[in-house]
Amino acid sequence: MASQQQRINTVKRQVEQTLDSQLDIDQLAALACVSRFHFCRLFHAYVGESIYAYRKRLLLERSLNHLRFSQQSLVDIANQSGYQNQASFNKAFKQQFEQTPLQVRNQGWLPLSPEQSNKLTPQAVSQVEVIDLAPQAVLCSRERGPYTLAAPKAWRQLFRACNKVGLDTQQSTMIGVSYDDPKVTHPEQVRFDACLSLPMEQTNHARLPCTSQLAELGIQQLTLPGGKFAKLRHHGGYASIPNSYQVLLRDWLPQSSYQLRDANCLEIYHNKTADSIPEQSLITDLLLPIN
Repeated sequence: MASQQQRINTVKRQVEQTLDSQLDIDQLAALACVSRFHFCRLFHAYVGESIYAYRKRLLLERSLNHLRFSQQSLVDIANQSGYQNQASFNKAFKQQFEQTPLQVRNQGWLPLSPEQSNKLTPQAVSQVEVIDLAPQAVLCSRERGPYTLAAPKAWRQLFRACNKVGLDTQQSTMIGVSYDDPKVTHPEQVRFDACLSLPMEQTNHARLPCTSQLAELGIQQLTLPGGKFAKLRHHGGYASIPNSYQVLLRDWLPQSSYQLRDANCLEIYHNKTADSIPEQSLITDLLLPIN
C-alpha cells in the first residue's frame, strides 16, 4: 500500500500536469485517499504550503520563464497565469519575485559571472541539435531540495528499490527531470525526478508485475511526454551543468527559430557509475523542450 507521502506526490503531479485547469478538490482528495474535509490541511502539512499556494507559485514561476524567453505579451502571460487584469498579476508577481514583470522582461536572462562567461564558447552553440523524442515509459523517484542533495538521494532510492524487487536495470537509460530554476524557486521547493527507462512495450501503460511493490518503496511508473527538444551534450561535472543550460537559453534559443515549450527539461546521463569516473569524462545530454 502506498504511503501518504506517495499519495501527496501523486496529487502534486496531477496539479503539475493540469496546471491550466482549476483545482478539483474532490478529485485531488480522492487521489490522496482522504476526505475533502481533511485534504487541504493534510496537503499543507506534507508540502509546507496550501494546495492553492502551490498552484499559484508554479503558475508564477512559469510566467517568469515566459517573460524571459518568449515574445508573448504581458497581458497574455497574465491571463495564462490565472489573472484577469494586469494590476493583479503585477502585484502577485512582485510579491513572489521582488521585481515587476516588466523589469524581468527588460532584464532577460540573469547576467553571467566572468568565470561562467569564459566557459561559454561559440563551438558549444554550434553543437546544439534539434531532435524529436517519442514518449518514454519510466520508473521514477522524486525528491525535493537543492539539486546537489535531492538528485543523489532520488537516484539512491530508485536503484535501491529496483534491486530490492529484483528488477534488471542494466539496459535502462538514466533520465533526470528538472522542473525548477534554483535561481527562482526556493531551494527547499526545487523538484527533481530520477527516472529509469522501461522497454518500449511498457510505453502503452502496461504495468510491471512488481509495480505495487515499487509503489510501496516510493517508486512510480509513468510516461514522460515526447516532443521536440534542443539537445546539447555537456562534458564535465554535474555542478557545471547550469553553465550549459545558459548556452541553450541565453545564446542558442534567441538566435534560433524556436520557442520554449511548456514541458520539462530532461537530462540523459551516460555514466551510471559517476563516482568512479573522472569528472571531466562525465557525459550528460541536456534536452530543452521547444516548438
